[in-house]
Amino acid sequence: GLKVSKSETINAFKSITNHQNFVMARIKNCIRHERDKEIVDIVGEENKFDDVISDASYKFQELLGSILYSEVIKNYYLWKDTCTSIYKIYIRDLDTKRLKVNKISDMDREIIKSKFDDLENIQKILTQYCDTAIARLNALGDDKF
Repeated sequence: GLKVSKSETINAFKSITNHQNFVMARIKNCIRHERDKEIVDIVGEENKFDDVISDASYKFQELLGSILYSEVIKNYYLWKDTCTSIYKIYIRDLDTKRLKVNKISDMDREIIKSKFDDLENIQKILTQYCDTAIARLNALGDDKF
């Protein structure tokens, strides 16, 4: 495959971790300001991390080692599943081309808030692993890439 430099690899990893924070902020705004319709603009954004982390040209699994890599992946999928569980309260059918937003009750809002708390906790753990991953990538010699 194409050879990817150390700085390109690190920048790619940093960009997906920044994107996670962007997705979190967008979801938080939808919840806090009850801007329910805006959730449809976020659906799908949670997959960006996966697109990069599983891109073989970056060799993340080899570079990070299987233990750290699998912790990043495991927590990412937990994060992604939790995003989806939030979306499913807002949106009737996630598999249609045109997403329709449900009428959100007070009860729904409580559930959404609770799920978002879970999401924040998962994100904290994921961020710690990602910070460790970036430190490890930085510590590797250029010849490893």
